[in-house]
Amino acid sequence: MFDGCAIFYRFPMELLAYQPIEYFLGVNTVLDRDNIGQLARFKETLSGKEICVANTHLLFNKQRGDVKLAQLAVLLANLDKECGPESARKCPYVICGDFNMQPYCLIYDFLIKGHLSFNNLRRADLSGQGGQGGPILQANFMPSQANINRDCRFGVQKNGVVESSELNRWTHPLKFASAYTHMSHDHWPEVSTFHYNGAANPDFLFYSVNSKTAEVSEGGAGGVTNVQENPLQLVRHLALPSELALRTTLGPWPNAVTPSDHIPLIADFVLHERNKMRSKQEDDFCCPTDILIGFNIYGELQVSEGGAGGVTNVQENPLQLVRHLALPSELALRTTLGPWPNAVTPSDHIPLIADFVLQ
Repeated sequence: MFDGCAIFYRFPMELLAYQPIEYFLGVNTVLDRDNIGQLARFKETLSGKEICVANTHLLFNKQRGDVKLAQLAVLLANLDKECGPESARKCPYVICGDFNMQPYCLIYDFLIKGHLSFNNLRRADLSGQGGQGGPILQANFMPSQANINRDCRFGVQKNGVVESSELNRWTHPLKFASAYTHMSHDHWPEVSTFHYNGAANPDFLFYSVNSKTAEVSEGGAGGVTNVQENPLQLVRHLALPSELALRTTLGPWPNAVTPSDHIPLIADFVLHERNKMRSKQEDDFCCPTDILIGFNIYGELQVSEGGAGGVTNVQENPLQLVRHLALPSELALRTTLGPWPNAVTPSDHIPLIADFVLQ
Protein backbone atom coordinates (compact mmCIF):
# COMPACT_ATOMS: atom_id res chain seq x y z
CA MET A 1 0.00 0.00 0.00
CA PHE A 2 1.78 3.13 -1.24
CA ASP A 3 -1.04 5.61 -1.83
CA GLY A 4 -2.51 7.70 0.97
CA CYS A 5 -5.93 8.92 2.13
CA ALA A 6 -7.14 10.27 5.47
CA ILE A 7 -10.46 10.66 7.28
CA PHE A 8 -10.53 13.10 10.20
CA TYR A 9 -13.37 13.27 12.71
CA ARG A 10 -14.22 14.94 15.99
CA PHE A 11 -16.83 14.92 18.72
CA PRO A 12 -19.72 14.17 18.65
CA MET A 13 -18.74 11.53 16.05
CA GLU A 14 -17.52 8.18 17.38
CA LEU A 15 -15.60 5.76 15.16
CA LEU A 16 -17.32 2.35 15.17
CA ALA A 17 -15.40 0.56 12.41
CA TYR A 18 -12.59 1.27 9.99
CA GLN A 19 -11.50 -0.65 6.89
CA PRO A 20 -8.57 0.15 4.58
CA ILE A 21 -9.37 -0.94 1.02
CA GLU A 22 -6.45 -2.18 -1.06
CA TYR A 23 -6.97 -2.08 -4.84
CA PHE A 24 -3.83 -4.08 -5.64
CA LEU A 25 -4.84 -7.66 -6.36
CA GLY A 26 -1.83 -8.92 -8.27
CA VAL A 27 0.32 -8.45 -11.35
CA ASN A 28 -1.14 -9.40 -14.71
CA THR A 29 -4.62 -8.32 -13.58
CA VAL A 30 -6.49 -5.07 -14.11
CA LEU A 31 -6.09 -4.48 -10.36
CA ASP A 32 -2.31 -4.11 -10.43
CA ARG A 33 -1.93 -0.52 -9.17
CA ASP A 34 -1.18 0.79 -5.68
CA ASN A 35 -4.16 3.11 -5.29
CA ILE A 36 -6.37 2.72 -2.23
CA GLY A 37 -9.65 3.61 -0.61
CA GLN A 38 -10.89 3.51 2.95
CA LEU A 39 -14.23 3.13 4.70
CA ALA A 40 -15.27 4.25 8.17
CA ARG A 41 -18.52 3.90 10.11
CA PHE A 42 -19.35 6.64 12.62
CA LYS A 43 -22.01 7.13 15.27
CA GLU A 44 -23.28 10.53 16.29
CA THR A 45 -23.09 10.11 20.05
CA LEU A 46 -25.91 12.50 20.93
CA SER A 47 -28.55 10.83 18.74
CA GLY A 48 -27.08 7.39 18.06
CA LYS A 49 -27.45 7.85 14.29
CA GLU A 50 -24.82 6.19 12.12
CA ILE A 51 -23.18 7.12 8.82
CA CYS A 52 -20.51 5.54 6.62
CA VAL A 53 -17.83 7.65 4.95
CA ALA A 54 -15.52 6.37 2.21
CA ASN A 55 -12.83 8.20 0.32
CA THR A 56 -10.41 7.19 -2.38
CA HIS A 57 -7.76 8.13 -4.90
CA LEU A 58 -8.29 6.33 -8.21
CA LEU A 59 -5.63 5.86 -10.86
CA PHE A 60 -4.78 8.99 -12.90
CA ASN A 61 -3.83 7.38 -16.25
CA LYS A 62 -6.42 8.81 -18.66
CA GLN A 63 -6.03 5.85 -21.03
CA ARG A 64 -6.84 3.24 -18.36
CA GLY A 65 -10.51 3.71 -17.60
CA ASP A 66 -10.72 -0.04 -17.05
CA VAL A 67 -8.43 0.25 -14.02
CA LYS A 68 -10.45 3.15 -12.60
CA LEU A 69 -13.70 1.23 -13.08
CA ALA A 70 -12.30 -1.91 -11.44
CA GLN A 71 -11.00 0.10 -8.48
CA LEU A 72 -14.37 1.80 -8.13
CA ALA A 73 -16.12 -1.60 -8.17
CA VAL A 74 -13.98 -2.71 -5.23
CA LEU A 75 -14.91 0.44 -3.30
CA LEU A 76 -18.63 0.06 -4.08
CA ALA A 77 -18.65 -3.62 -3.12
CA ASN A 78 -17.13 -2.82 0.27
CA LEU A 79 -19.53 0.07 0.83
CA ASP A 80 -22.50 -2.10 -0.13
CA LYS A 81 -21.39 -4.85 2.25
CA GLU A 82 -21.01 -2.43 5.15
CA CYS A 83 -24.11 -0.26 4.78
CA GLY A 84 -25.91 -0.98 1.48
CA PRO A 85 -29.61 -1.73 1.00
CA GLU A 86 -29.27 -5.41 1.99
CA SER A 87 -26.79 -4.85 4.80
CA ALA A 88 -27.83 -5.80 8.33
CA ARG A 89 -26.62 -2.35 9.41
CA LYS A 90 -27.65 -0.14 6.51
CA CYS A 91 -27.24 3.58 7.03
CA PRO A 92 -26.60 6.75 5.00
CA TYR A 93 -23.23 7.00 3.26
CA VAL A 94 -20.85 9.43 1.60
CA ILE A 95 -18.05 8.72 -0.88
CA CYS A 96 -15.57 11.37 -1.89
CA GLY A 97 -12.06 11.86 -3.17
CA ASP A 98 -10.01 12.20 -6.33
CA PHE A 99 -11.72 9.95 -8.87
CA ASN A 100 -9.55 11.14 -11.78
CA MET A 101 -12.58 11.53 -14.04
CA GLN A 102 -14.61 14.42 -15.37
CA PRO A 103 -18.28 15.22 -14.64
CA TYR A 104 -20.76 13.47 -16.95
CA CYS A 105 -18.21 10.92 -18.19
CA LEU A 106 -19.20 7.26 -18.41
CA ILE A 107 -17.84 6.39 -14.96
CA TYR A 108 -19.67 9.38 -13.45
CA ASP A 109 -22.80 8.33 -15.31
CA PHE A 110 -22.40 4.80 -13.90
CA LEU A 111 -22.21 6.13 -10.34
CA ILE A 112 -25.26 8.39 -10.71
CA LYS A 113 -27.48 6.13 -12.85
CA GLY A 114 -26.37 2.79 -11.43
CA HIS A 115 -25.77 0.99 -14.72
CA LEU A 116 -23.22 0.84 -17.54
CA SER A 117 -23.47 -0.90 -20.92
CA PHE A 118 -20.33 -2.48 -22.34
CA ASN A 119 -21.51 -2.40 -25.97
CA ASN A 120 -18.52 -1.12 -27.99
CA LEU A 121 -17.05 0.34 -24.81
CA ARG A 122 -13.41 1.36 -25.19
CA ARG A 123 -11.33 1.68 -22.08
CA ALA A 124 -9.88 5.14 -22.82
CA ASP A 125 -13.37 6.62 -23.28
CA LEU A 126 -14.49 5.98 -19.70
CA SER A 127 -13.08 8.83 -17.63
CA GLY A 128 -13.67 11.87 -19.86
CA GLN A 129 -10.10 13.12 -19.38
CA GLY A 130 -9.33 13.44 -23.07
CA GLY A 131 -8.19 9.90 -23.74
CA GLN A 132 -9.87 8.13 -26.64
CA GLY A 133 -10.11 4.67 -28.10
CA GLY A 134 -8.07 1.78 -26.86
CA PRO A 135 -9.13 -1.86 -26.67
CA ILE A 136 -12.83 -2.70 -26.44
CA LEU A 137 -13.63 -3.54 -22.83
CA GLN A 138 -15.54 -6.71 -22.00
CA ALA A 139 -17.98 -6.87 -19.09
CA ASN A 140 -16.12 -9.86 -17.65
CA PHE A 141 -12.78 -8.03 -17.31
CA MET A 142 -12.94 -8.05 -13.49
CA PRO A 143 -10.56 -10.71 -12.06
CA SER A 144 -12.50 -13.64 -10.61
CA GLN A 145 -10.29 -13.63 -7.51
CA ALA A 146 -11.78 -10.23 -6.59
CA ASN A 147 -15.06 -12.12 -5.97
CA ILE A 148 -17.12 -9.16 -7.18
CA ASN A 149 -20.19 -9.60 -9.39
CA ARG A 150 -21.18 -7.32 -12.23
CA ASP A 151 -23.61 -5.68 -9.81
CA CYS A 152 -20.59 -4.47 -7.79
CA ARG A 153 -21.43 -6.80 -4.92
CA PHE A 154 -19.35 -9.56 -3.44
CA GLY A 155 -20.60 -12.84 -4.88
CA VAL A 156 -20.33 -16.61 -4.76
CA GLN A 157 -17.98 -18.25 -7.25
CA LYS A 158 -18.70 -21.48 -9.07
CA ASN A 159 -15.84 -23.16 -10.91
CA GLY A 160 -13.79 -19.98 -10.63
CA VAL A 161 -16.47 -17.78 -12.21
CA VAL A 162 -18.37 -15.09 -10.34
CA GLU A 163 -22.09 -15.48 -11.00
CA SER A 164 -23.91 -12.68 -12.79
CA SER A 165 -27.28 -12.33 -14.49
CA GLU A 166 -26.10 -9.37 -16.59
CA LEU A 167 -23.93 -10.55 -19.49
CA ASN A 168 -22.89 -7.24 -21.04
CA ARG A 169 -23.80 -4.70 -18.40
CA TRP A 170 -22.67 -3.52 -14.99
CA THR A 171 -24.95 -2.22 -12.24
CA HIS A 172 -24.62 -1.23 -8.61
CA PRO A 173 -27.28 -1.09 -5.85
CA LEU A 174 -26.28 2.22 -4.25
CA LYS A 175 -28.10 5.49 -4.92
CA PHE A 176 -25.95 8.60 -5.17
CA ALA A 177 -26.42 12.29 -5.78
CA SER A 178 -23.61 14.78 -6.18
CA ALA A 179 -23.24 17.57 -3.64
CA TYR A 180 -22.00 19.73 -6.53
CA THR A 181 -23.72 20.74 -9.77
CA HIS A 182 -20.36 21.14 -11.61
CA MET A 183 -21.24 24.62 -12.85
CA SER A 184 -19.82 27.75 -11.22
CA HIS A 185 -21.63 30.98 -10.39
CA ASP A 186 -20.40 32.46 -13.70
CA HIS A 187 -21.96 29.52 -15.60
CA TRP A 188 -18.67 27.93 -16.55
CA PRO A 189 -17.62 24.38 -15.59
CA GLU A 190 -16.26 24.13 -12.06
CA VAL A 191 -12.66 23.09 -11.55
CA SER A 192 -10.97 21.60 -8.49
CA THR A 193 -7.46 21.35 -9.94
CA PHE A 194 -5.67 23.96 -12.04
CA HIS A 195 -2.07 23.83 -13.22
CA TYR A 196 0.04 24.78 -16.21
CA ASN A 197 -1.15 21.72 -18.14
CA GLY A 198 -4.80 22.72 -17.81
CA ALA A 199 -7.81 22.71 -15.50
CA ALA A 200 -10.08 19.83 -14.54
CA ASN A 201 -12.66 18.67 -12.00
CA PRO A 202 -11.51 15.19 -10.86
CA ASP A 203 -12.69 15.58 -7.25
CA PHE A 204 -16.19 14.61 -6.17
CA LEU A 205 -18.45 14.35 -3.15
CA PHE A 206 -21.38 11.94 -3.53
CA TYR A 207 -23.98 11.19 -0.86
CA SER A 208 -26.74 8.61 -0.48
CA VAL A 209 -30.34 9.35 -1.40
CA ASN A 210 -33.53 7.30 -1.42
CA SER A 211 -34.33 7.95 -5.06
CA LYS A 212 -33.77 10.48 -7.80
CA THR A 213 -34.86 11.54 -11.25
CA ALA A 214 -31.64 11.74 -13.23
CA GLU A 215 -31.04 13.28 -16.61
CA VAL A 216 -27.27 13.49 -16.86
CA SER A 217 -26.34 15.54 -19.91
CA GLU A 218 -22.89 16.80 -20.83
CA GLY A 219 -22.11 20.40 -20.05
CA GLY A 220 -25.14 21.37 -17.99
CA ALA A 221 -25.72 22.03 -14.32
CA GLY A 222 -28.50 20.31 -12.44
CA GLY A 223 -28.22 16.89 -14.07
CA VAL A 224 -30.14 15.47 -11.12
CA THR A 225 -33.46 17.31 -11.14
CA ASN A 226 -35.32 15.75 -8.22
CA VAL A 227 -33.83 14.08 -5.17
CA GLN A 228 -35.70 12.12 -2.51
CA GLU A 229 -33.21 12.42 0.30
CA ASN A 230 -32.82 9.88 3.06
CA PRO A 231 -31.92 10.93 6.62
CA LEU A 232 -28.71 12.41 5.20
CA GLN A 233 -29.66 15.82 3.82
CA LEU A 234 -27.41 18.30 2.05
CA VAL A 235 -27.64 21.81 3.50
CA ARG A 236 -24.99 23.76 1.58
CA HIS A 237 -21.61 23.43 -0.11
CA LEU A 238 -18.56 25.58 -0.79
CA ALA A 239 -18.66 26.54 -4.46
CA LEU A 240 -15.80 25.69 -6.78
CA PRO A 241 -14.38 28.35 -9.11
CA SER A 242 -14.26 28.19 -12.90
CA GLU A 243 -11.13 28.13 -15.02
CA LEU A 244 -12.21 31.49 -16.45
CA ALA A 245 -12.18 33.06 -12.97
CA LEU A 246 -8.89 31.45 -12.00
CA ARG A 247 -6.94 32.54 -15.07
CA THR A 248 -7.58 36.18 -14.16
CA THR A 249 -7.05 35.78 -10.41
CA LEU A 250 -5.05 33.07 -8.65
CA GLY A 251 -3.33 31.56 -11.68
CA PRO A 252 -2.10 27.94 -11.89
CA TRP A 253 -1.58 25.95 -8.67
CA PRO A 254 0.39 25.36 -6.55
CA ASN A 255 1.49 28.89 -5.80
CA ALA A 256 2.04 31.19 -2.83
CA VAL A 257 -1.72 31.43 -2.21
CA THR A 258 -2.80 27.86 -3.03
CA PRO A 259 -0.20 25.35 -1.79
CA SER A 260 -1.72 22.33 -3.56
CA ASP A 261 -2.77 21.68 -7.15
CA HIS A 262 -6.22 20.73 -5.78
CA ILE A 263 -8.64 22.72 -3.61
CA PRO A 264 -11.05 21.20 -1.07
CA LEU A 265 -14.69 20.31 -1.63
CA ILE A 266 -16.69 21.23 1.48
CA ALA A 267 -20.34 20.52 2.28
CA ASP A 268 -22.63 20.66 5.31
CA PHE A 269 -24.98 17.72 5.86
CA VAL A 270 -27.61 16.96 8.49
CA LEU A 271 -28.58 13.48 9.69
CA HIS A 272 -32.35 13.75 9.87
CA GLU A 273 -35.27 11.45 10.62
CA ARG A 274 -37.73 12.59 7.96
CA ASN A 275 -37.59 12.04 4.21
CA LYS A 276 -38.45 14.89 1.91
CA MET A 277 -38.74 15.41 -1.82
CA ARG A 278 -36.87 18.47 -2.98
CA SER A 279 -35.72 20.01 -6.22
CA LYS A 280 -31.95 20.11 -6.14
CA GLN A 281 -31.96 22.87 -8.74
CA GLU A 282 -34.22 24.99 -6.54
CA ASP A 283 -32.09 24.52 -3.45
CA ASP A 284 -28.86 25.26 -5.28
CA PHE A 285 -29.90 28.22 -7.36
CA CYS A 286 -33.01 29.85 -5.81
CA CYS A 287 -33.21 31.86 -2.64
CA PRO A 288 -36.57 33.25 -1.39
CA THR A 289 -36.53 37.05 -1.49
CA ASP A 290 -37.95 37.19 2.03
CA ILE A 291 -35.03 35.29 3.60
CA LEU A 292 -31.91 36.43 1.75
CA ILE A 293 -30.76 39.90 0.87
CA GLY A 294 -27.76 39.90 -1.47
CA PHE A 295 -25.00 42.50 -1.38
CA ASN A 296 -22.36 43.35 -3.96
CA ILE A 297 -19.72 45.68 -2.56
CA TYR A 298 -16.79 45.02 -4.83
CA GLY A 299 -17.72 46.08 -8.38
CA GLU A 300 -20.02 47.96 -10.73
CA LEU A 301 -23.33 46.19 -11.22
CA GLN A 302 -26.73 46.24 -12.81
CA VAL A 303 -29.60 45.27 -10.52
CA SER A 304 -33.03 44.07 -11.59
CA GLU A 305 -35.89 43.27 -9.22
CA GLY A 306 -37.09 39.74 -8.66
CA GLY A 307 -34.88 37.99 -6.15
CA ALA A 308 -32.14 35.54 -7.10
CA GLY A 309 -29.96 36.56 -9.98
CA GLY A 310 -30.72 40.24 -9.45
CA VAL A 311 -27.11 41.09 -10.26
CA THR A 312 -26.94 40.44 -14.00
CA ASN A 313 -23.57 41.91 -14.97
CA VAL A 314 -20.59 42.65 -12.77
CA GLN A 315 -17.56 44.62 -13.91
CA GLU A 316 -15.09 43.63 -11.23
CA ASN A 317 -12.37 45.97 -10.04
CA PRO A 318 -9.01 44.63 -8.76
CA LEU A 319 -10.97 42.79 -6.05
CA GLN A 320 -12.30 39.67 -7.78
CA LEU A 321 -14.60 36.99 -6.40
CA VAL A 322 -13.31 33.43 -6.76
CA ARG A 323 -15.92 31.35 -4.92
CA HIS A 324 -18.36 31.50 -2.00
CA LEU A 325 -20.03 29.24 0.52
CA ALA A 326 -23.62 28.83 -0.60
CA LEU A 327 -26.44 29.78 1.76
CA PRO A 328 -29.28 27.30 2.29
CA SER A 329 -32.89 28.06 1.44
CA GLU A 330 -35.70 28.26 3.99
CA LEU A 331 -37.20 25.17 2.36
CA ALA A 332 -34.08 23.14 3.08
CA LEU A 333 -33.71 24.43 6.64
CA ARG A 334 -37.26 23.73 7.78
CA THR A 335 -36.73 19.99 7.24
CA THR A 336 -33.13 19.77 8.44
CA LEU A 337 -31.56 22.11 10.98
CA GLY A 338 -34.74 23.85 12.09
CA PRO A 339 -34.84 27.32 13.65
CA TRP A 340 -31.64 28.78 15.09
CA PRO A 341 -30.00 28.86 17.56
CA ASN A 342 -29.95 25.16 18.39
CA ALA A 343 -27.50 22.40 19.31
CA VAL A 344 -25.99 22.44 15.82
CA THR A 345 -26.12 26.17 15.01
CA PRO A 346 -25.30 28.25 18.11
CA SER A 347 -26.32 31.60 16.58
CA ASP A 348 -29.44 32.83 14.81
CA HIS A 349 -27.20 33.81 11.88
CA ILE A 350 -24.77 31.75 9.82
CA PRO A 351 -21.58 33.12 8.29
CA LEU A 352 -21.20 34.37 4.74
CA ILE A 353 -17.85 33.15 3.44
CA ALA A 354 -16.13 34.02 0.18
CA ASP A 355 -12.66 33.88 -1.37
CA PHE A 356 -11.43 37.02 -3.13
CA VAL A 357 -8.23 37.92 -4.95
CA LEU A 358 -6.67 41.37 -5.14
CA GLN A 359 -5.41 41.76 -8.69
